[in-house]
Amino acid sequence: TLSDEILQCGCEHVSWKGRFERLQREPDIIYDVAHNPEGIRVLCETLKEVYPDRPVSAVLGILADKQPQKAIPFLQAAAKEIWICPVPCERGMDHAQLQELAEMFPGIRIGESVTAACREAYGHLPAGGVLCVLGSHYIAKALYDWHSDKK
Repeated sequence: TLSDEILQCGCEHVSWKGRFERLQREPDIIYDVAHNPEGIRVLCETLKEVYPDRPVSAVLGILADKQPQKAIPFLQAAAKEIWICPVPCERGMDHAQLQELAEMFPGIRIGESVTAACREAYGHLPAGGVLCVLGSHYIAKALYDWHSDKK
């Protein structure tokens, strides 16, 4: 059997890719696959708990069938700036759908791709800012490639 001490140590050091995954510190870059309104609501609560006094910028790549219009208000409550971008799969939104969504939520910016949105959001991060990239497993490769290339 494992001792309580060993179990506690294991729990403190476990990580799950794509679930509040910290890709970098200072500035912090977080990746989370929250992809529906409830998941995004919980992620936003976590962002507020972990970064109560730091400005958060978000890049959202969400599938058209995941109710983005219901998820974005949660994100607006947690993030100062939001970029939306297409998800590279057949269920992703096209540019016209992204434009329509941006018109529903003034102030939201559109990135031409996951990479472009990450680059723009990262470039606009204020001092002490946090970048949270979220919305789908389908954006992981583009995010990891962008993060690797920017180092």
